[in-house]
Parts: sequence; structure tokens; C-alpha cells
Amino acid sequence: MFRSGTLSFLFVAAVLAAGTTVAGVSLAAESIPARTPPQAAGAMNPPAGPPDTAWSREAFSLPGLDGVKHTLAEWKGKVIMLNFWATWCPSCQTEISDFIAFQEEYRAQGLQVVGLGLDVEQKLRNVQRTLEINYPILVADPARHANLIRQWGNSSGVIPYTVVIDREGQIIYTHRGPLHRDAFDENVLPLLSGKH
Repeated sequence: MFRSGTLSFLFVAAVLAAGTTVAGVSLAAESIPARTPPQAAGAMNPPAGPPDTAWSREAFSLPGLDGVKHTLAEWKGKVIMLNFWATWCPSCQTEISDFIAFQEEYRAQGLQVVGLGLDVEQKLRNVQRTLEINYPILVADPARHANLIRQWGNSSGVIPYTVVIDREGQIIYTHRGPLHRDAFDENVLPLLSGKH
């Protein structure tokens, strides 16, 4: 027979293994390079079909907090950080202050942060106003758009989740959990400076 301490340990271990969130706190923070390693010269089986780009994926059209419908294609030619978040997620709100600074500092070099809020519009609007978010926030109803985050490579559904897209639409990098300055410097800055 299991003791209650053993059951608690097993529950916590199962939650951590599943990479889920409890009370809006991300228990899994991992970085995942989105690009597969290039094949060696002369490889016998080159990849079939067109490369996977942000532009070849199923398009979404979502209302922004500015009252206008937006698609990702509006920002073609820019380096895009597509960030999935929600107001009930404390680590999402903490990360937003960094994203505001990145947008301010690198806007002229072609950075475009796009927040995709998986939440109720009024709650997103309150956070936008309180934190003075300086980039577009799109509203994705959690009930109607539940699969959107999975379509962008996050099968666990953990937020915050950020997808970095280069100027040609290549998905360069994905990040589960808060994206800090070191990950930005390593994966986004080279795209802005043309050293990618």
C-alpha cells in the first residue's frame, strides 16, 4: 500500500514528465531548435516538397486589440517573434517586459514581436494597458483556437511559447517557457544583423 507522501511524489513526477502547467506556472522550460540539421553533401534522399515556412502553414486571421483582423503575412520581410501567452500565466507576464525592451531596441533593424493571447479580450486589453505593450496583440479564443499552439510545434501546450521566424519565413527556433536575453542574443540577434 502506498503512503500519501509516495502518492504525492508520483503525482508531481507525472506532472513534470507531462510538461503541463499548474495554476498557470510553466513546469517545462525547454529550447528546441526548429531547423533540422542540413544533410551532408551528396545525400541520397533530399527532403521532398517545399520547405516548411511560416507562409506555407495554414494561415490564421485573428482580431488584434487594435480592432483590426491580422495575419502573420503582414510582417513578411521582418524577423518575427510569435509569442503565445495568457493573462493567467505569471511567467508570460514577466517575459513581456523583456519583449517590450526587445521591440523598442530592435524595431529599426526589422524585429516584430507579435503576441498571440490565448485569453479573453478584455483581460488581454488590461494587461496591454498596464504593461504598456508596444507590439501587436492578437486575440485567440482558447475554446475556438485550442489547436493553434500545437500547429506551431508545441504539442504539450505549455506557455509561454515563442516561435522565431526569419525574414524569408523559415521557422528558425522555438522556445517553451520564458525566453530570456541569452536565448534572444543567440537565436534572434544574428537574424537581425544578417549573420544567419
